[in-house]
Amino acid sequence: MRQRDALKSPRFTQFSTFGRLPISQDLRDVKAVFVGVPFDTATTYRPGARFGPSAIRQGSRLLRPYNSFVDANPFDDLNACDYGDIDIVPGYIFDTMKVVRREIGESRGVRYHSSRARIFREKSKLRSADKLKS
Repeated sequence: MRQRDALKSPRFTQFSTFGRLPISQDLRDVKAVFVGVPFDTATTYRPGARFGPSAIRQGSRLLRPYNSFVDANPFDDLNACDYGDIDIVPGYIFDTMKVVRREIGESRGVRYHSSRARIFREKSKLRSADKLKS
């Protein structure tokens, strides 16, 4: 999947997707997917995380399709797309996490599950280090 051509469609036009990639939920042959989770019910004193996916998409409009430093077209090489936002359940943390797990799990949840495992390992290391200090 290719980015929109900036010479045909200026960067400030159209709706925002990550890096001006096409939006698609058909993930056949796709190696990289950008998924938004606009959820801030679990935050304390800093609401606004729900605007994060939109802000990242806005900020990524200037990404170029070609990277001259590594001589590559990363979005083309990865056949990347923007999946859109997951429909969260406002006010319900556990219900939202079930939805996120279901959506990402159904569409290649390898990164989600491996990141959860990594977080668990890091927490275990910190607990072990705290026990040694005591």
